[in-house]
Amino acid sequence: MTKMFSKIFKERYYSEIQNILKKRVVPTKQQIEKVLEKEKLDLDDIYLLVQTYDNPELRNLVIKTAIKKRETIWKNRLFLVPPLYVTDRCINDCFYCPWRKSSPMQRRALSKEELKKEIDFLINQGYRTIEIVGASDPTFTAEKIAEFINITKKKLNEVGGGKIGLNFESALKKDYKRFVKVGLHFMVLWQETYHPETYKKLHPKNTQKANMDYRLDAFDRAIQGGLKRVSIAFLGRLYDWKFEVLALFTHGSYLEKTYGIPPFIIGTPRWNYAQGCKIKKAPYEYSDEAFLLVAAIYKLAFPKSLPWFSTREKFELSKKSARGGGALFTLDCSTTVGGYTLRKDFPQFPVYSKDLSQGKEWLKSLDYKPEVHLPY
Repeated sequence: MTKMFSKIFKERYYSEIQNILKKRVVPTKQQIEKVLEKEKLDLDDIYLLVQTYDNPELRNLVIKTAIKKRETIWKNRLFLVPPLYVTDRCINDCFYCPWRKSSPMQRRALSKEELKKEIDFLINQGYRTIEIVGASDPTFTAEKIAEFINITKKKLNEVGGGKIGLNFESALKKDYKRFVKVGLHFMVLWQETYHPETYKKLHPKNTQKANMDYRLDAFDRAIQGGLKRVSIAFLGRLYDWKFEVLALFTHGSYLEKTYGIPPFIIGTPRWNYAQGCKIKKAPYEYSDEAFLLVAAIYKLAFPKSLPWFSTREKFELSKKSARGGGALFTLDCSTTVGGYTLRKDFPQFPVYSKDLSQGKEWLKSLDYKPEVHLPY
């Protein structure tokens, strides 16, 4: 029987990463050039790339090489995906999230009719891929989530079809089978942090999400349930970004080796304070320079994967990060339940937003090729 990722991470990868980081290697240009010539990278290679952060010349070399390689593969194509938030009611108490259970803010969830109204808005804008997003709301059973996926699928089919993503609490294998059956194309589930002590500290109380192993194994369950496209990420600024990048690489490599499936999407979120969060200041630094380097490393490590540059970040940073193409990009965005047509209050985090038609023209002026359908 195949070992799930959580067991391998505990038994092998966690100690390997800790030992690698203790080396504090200062890479030479020759070492980095040798890594950049490779088609397949290993953990030591990723470490050397991460270590270029303190050397602007080498850091820029990594970024420029990634851009060039992505241009060859993707030819500056970007794929536009909006989130559609359906509930902010949550049983978890994550310190970094304004939707945590202990926060006194007002909560709501969409009805089926409200969902249809939100979908219609996004479709009329021109979108053909929609990510359904929800907090850990116990009223959203697997049956209800499947119903929401099915409603979205029917709406997209009315305009020629499209793709549906799901960003919800980790589910069981049988639930993913159900979601695939009704039309789910991909799932999104950010690990938040791969560092066990930090994970435990930031996820108090005895909830499902507080079980780090269960969350780490979400993609095993999804793939075994028939879903072929899974999406990984850590939430920047919760712990040392160098550790997180190495851990994420082991996760992506494990999926590729075990199932023949590289990450479909690699998220790039960084934590920012929003009203209701318990932590008021980022525990760790994760600068724009580090962000650009990490995006380049993802592009090199997983050439077929799609880094996602969302509206958490200013458009100026996202346009730089996306160079070369082969990435998801968010333009018109709301992180409020019903935020497109119903109300604008209580977002999960602040965002920058552009109207789809205006945003597409802006991207074209930068020589990008925006598309509303996913590449596969």
